[in-house]
Amino acid sequence: MTSTKGRVLEKTREVLGLLTHHPLETKTAKELFQSMAVSVFRFSAAAQVRWSQAELDQLQSPWTRAYKRAEYLPNGTASEIFVFPKKWGGEELSTPINIIAQELCNNIRRCLMHDDVTKSITVQELQGAKEEFMCHTTHELYDEMELWEWDEVQHNRWVRALKASHRHTPASFRTTNGQNWARKIPTPSFTPQQLPPQSRRPKPPPLSSFHLLTN
Repeated sequence: MTSTKGRVLEKTREVLGLLTHHPLETKTAKELFQSMAVSVFRFSAAAQVRWSQAELDQLQSPWTRAYKRAEYLPNGTASEIFVFPKKWGGEELSTPINIIAQELCNNIRRCLMHDDVTKSITVQELQGAKEEFMCHTTHELYDEMELWEWDEVQHNRWVRALKASHRHTPASFRTTNGQNWARKIPTPSFTPQQLPPQSRRPKPPPLSSFHLLTN
């Protein structure tokens, strides 16, 4: 895992260097970074490599610098305009945490598609997470993750996925009545055929897309 993380950081710095005074169009420069740097990190996330908060911060900084260089902007430009969702005025570009959220959620969803040992283990892991954090439903577990730090939830795939999904929505943009977007998501049980197709954007699927039989 250490070698994988090292490769991700090395590739990120390499591509960041290529974008220094680049002659490319902005769109092409961003696509270059996505294909050469972000894709390497996506592989590590899909392979269940666990990244600490300090490591994610170390990675997030050159990513936002790369987006700024792609648009010929100085490093002092606000980073939020690149990573916030489009409906909030941002460009909704990739960040390490939303890629982790997407890959973990997709992994869990695949594990729940068939009635086999893999599904049984995945459901048991969810039940263990509910018992550990004293929650009755996945939505309660999602809300509970707001109270925990990222490095404290690395031991369980479900809580990592929910914490990453939670962080994907900035606190300042959650609803003002104390509820977050997860509480407004209906909780029907979907069959695998009803699950939404994977989005091209690196954001996690809604909680309702999980085929949960335990809620």
